[in-house]
Amino acid sequence: MQAFGTVIPVVGIALIVGIDRFMSEARAITNVIGNGVGSLVVARWQGELDRDRLKQVLDNPSTVDAERDAAELVGKP
Repeated sequence: MQAFGTVIPVVGIALIVGIDRFMSEARAITNVIGNGVGSLVVARWQGELDRDRLKQVLDNPSTVDAERDAAELVGKP
């Protein structure tokens, strides 16, 4: 900020803040997608990926019962 002296270009800061808000949304979406893909890769690598269940859920997302699925996971050794 010393390069500008005592004058801060408000227009430049407004532009940066506006772009940062959009970039924040893009980073969040990228993070969610990356987490999903990473989970699938690790599950397949560990031999834990249930492809039939994956296909069923991707074909019809309303079939997901989070409480039942969580109970099944807790019961796993």
